[in-house]
Amino acid sequence: MFSEIGLINDFVLADECFYTDSCCGAELKDEYKQYETFIYRYLNSKLATYVYKKISVPKANGYSIYKNAFLKTMPILLPSEQTDFQSMSDNEFDAYIYNLVGLTADEIRMVETAEYSQAK
Repeated sequence: MFSEIGLINDFVLADECFYTDSCCGAELKDEYKQYETFIYRYLNSKLATYVYKKISVPKANGYSIYKNAFLKTMPILLPSEQTDFQSMSDNEFDAYIYNLVGLTADEIRMVETAEYSQAK
């Protein structure tokens, strides 16, 4: 599940479906259930927030609108080995993702230093 509007990616896992007018959802296909923790962590990573800001429609003050139409185009490279992604710190997971997708030092610096404005 994810909020319809947000400054950064803020995805959560839910066991049951429910409806609210300010929240959206997506269901993981059975063939990807083994990657649930990885995908959840990836969608909340600095890289995924950076990419989403590039593929979605910007709103005022740096906010993004989160819709399935944009999420369907979100690239996700799945890991080739099973790793305990849940026990990784956010920084360790971000480093893992940067290595997985082959980012250069300059590209990592762009992602790490990206600033998103916020209404004051």
